[in-house]
Amino acid sequence: MTDLLNEHGEPTTFDFSAYLADTATVPDDSVVVYLDAKTAYEIDRLKQEHDEWQRDPGARSITEMAEVDERLEALTEKVKASAVTFHLRALGGPERQVLQERVRKDIPLPKNATEDERETIDAQRYEATLNAWVGAAIVKVVRPDGAEDHSKFDRERVADLRNVLHTSEWAKLVRLLNELSFNEALIDRAVDAGFPGGGTVEA
Repeated sequence: MTDLLNEHGEPTTFDFSAYLADTATVPDDSVVVYLDAKTAYEIDRLKQEHDEWQRDPGARSITEMAEVDERLEALTEKVKASAVTFHLRALGGPERQVLQERVRKDIPLPKNATEDERETIDAQRYEATLNAWVGAAIVKVVRPDGAEDHSKFDRERVADLRNVLHTSEWAKLVRLLNELSFNEALIDRAVDAGFPGGGTVEA
């Protein structure tokens, strides 16, 4: 404690706002998304045929099987070439709430709306809010050659992206957003005594 006293024996002070700006961080991470779902589907169909041929060796010649293997390899490389890496950051509760309120204003619920209309509008609001959150979380998109896109993703642009992505690839973005933004036990696990140098944090 003596190290925290100044030369006059008074507690050392600091600027918390400046300390907060220098110290506080938000989690960020990246995920690879593949755009060429058409070729991926072709690979899946070709693999099914390939497996069937292997169960019946006499169905195709060795040459034909080799050609299929070469075709699969080429198609796989084509899918890999369609990869882009999305870099996302966590969204705090207040930021998410602002985006959600903006959606509610943009998609109003009429006072005399029927139950069916309410369900429709609630669904529209849910999708728009999710798109807004994903868009706000995207920091940049990187191509395989290293080129980067830092432009803003508003919810309309995310909706367009969602329309062309395969379900599995869209799910990757949503999953990462959830891991970054909704992991309430993140800090507790990081400082848990089970980790080297960690200690139990008590409220």
